[in-house]
Amino acid sequence: MGDEVNIGPYTNFEEIFTYLRCPAKLYLQLAGYKSEVERRYSPPSISPAVLGREGERRIEQAFKRQLIVNVPGLSIERISLPKGKLEKALTRIRKIIASNIRIRLLQVRRVEAKYSPIILSEEAKKLKKDFKVSAIISKVDFTTIPHHRIGEIDFIGLKEDREAIIIEVKNKQAKINEKDRLQLEYYIDGLPKQYQYTKFYPHLYEIVSQLYPEKYREHVKIARSIDLLREEMGNSYGIVVDTIMGLNDAERKKFISMYPKSEEDVAKYENMVPSLAPEEAGLYYQVLGSSKKFLTTIPEYVKLEETFNTYSKKISSSTEEFKSAADLIVELMERGVKNGLLVDIRRSEVTEVNKTTNFDKVVKGVWQVKKSVFDGKKIAPKRTEACSRCNFRNTCKKVLKDEEPEECKSITSIVHKGFNNLNLEVSRPGFGTPSFDENGILRVNYVVPRVKTELSNEELLKRALSGLLM
Repeated sequence: MGDEVNIGPYTNFEEIFTYLRCPAKLYLQLAGYKSEVERRYSPPSISPAVLGREGERRIEQAFKRQLIVNVPGLSIERISLPKGKLEKALTRIRKIIASNIRIRLLQVRRVEAKYSPIILSEEAKKLKKDFKVSAIISKVDFTTIPHHRIGEIDFIGLKEDREAIIIEVKNKQAKINEKDRLQLEYYIDGLPKQYQYTKFYPHLYEIVSQLYPEKYREHVKIARSIDLLREEMGNSYGIVVDTIMGLNDAERKKFISMYPKSEEDVAKYENMVPSLAPEEAGLYYQVLGSSKKFLTTIPEYVKLEETFNTYSKKISSSTEEFKSAADLIVELMERGVKNGLLVDIRRSEVTEVNKTTNFDKVVKGVWQVKKSVFDGKKIAPKRTEACSRCNFRNTCKKVLKDEEPEECKSITSIVHKGFNNLNLEVSRPGFGTPSFDENGILRVNYVVPRVKTELSNEELLKRALSGLLM
């Protein structure tokens, strides 16, 4: 008997749905038995994925407008850097920098940010009016703890009362059925369980743009303007430094003496160009510091810095809405999600769904089926009411009677493929009886099979199970 190890039983919605219909069918699937029905499949002219995405777009167009930022294409003067004596070069530099900055400031004043129009579908109108959904978050993937269920949610809707609701969109010919409702229950139950908060923060801009559209528009406009101003400040520095570094040693020393840099500037720039040789770097730092001093003698550059500082203060003051949205995310995950909405695009219907299934109990049942396959036991309990429409019914009867004719003999099971994928020679492994602690964590005393490997028993088992259960 080996050491004790915690193993989270990874599973997904399809396994849960199959288990609830019949545990024996899940066993036969996992054990590698072949389906008796030979399916004749004709690919649809439009794939279900494309149809699903089109359905989601009908919801997104009502909440998530595209923000178009227009920056006028004013040309900045691009010239070869002046050569010759220092005084002549500085005069030319002043003219170039002043001209470029005037053009850049004009460009910043003309930056525009406009939203694309809202397109309200019938389903979106119902979400807004009947269910008070004010914003949506798209494509949220999750992994629950401790049972490690996985899934991807179409939308999470944020309501006017600061509650959250899961929105699942269906765009298919058939009507909403039992499986669709169970899938939404699976998402409702899965999301609140210690959800990783950090996965939500990339959606922060998405939330702010919907809850505070005008503030967000102004924020983006300011941020784009800051980028333009910062770029021009860098261009100005580059023109001065490149010109001075291109002069002879006497002219460079003259420039440094005319515009002495402070000791603070020297310390600040010491780590900026580590790739240069020490003597060259020392000269570069001196020129860089003197260039800063020189730029302050150009009125247009002083105006550029003042404008940059003004916009920086504006961007700082516009972050309150982002803090509010971040607080909303924390509140959402602390309270969890209580219900969900199924949106039928074909019929413009929105149906509310509440969770009624005990998924913790179901997941434990799924793991027991997997353990039966792993131990080589024959079959899980079956539900006879599902036999008439099961594509494993004859195989199931034969396996129950210990009959395994060649035509339905088990191939290598999915469970044991977890070991086979490691390219190891293994004997059939065995497990002790698993049990769940008070937190729902599966605790197992395991026996590791004979293997030709230098991996430890514990590492081998973890690798094999991760390939099997994830």
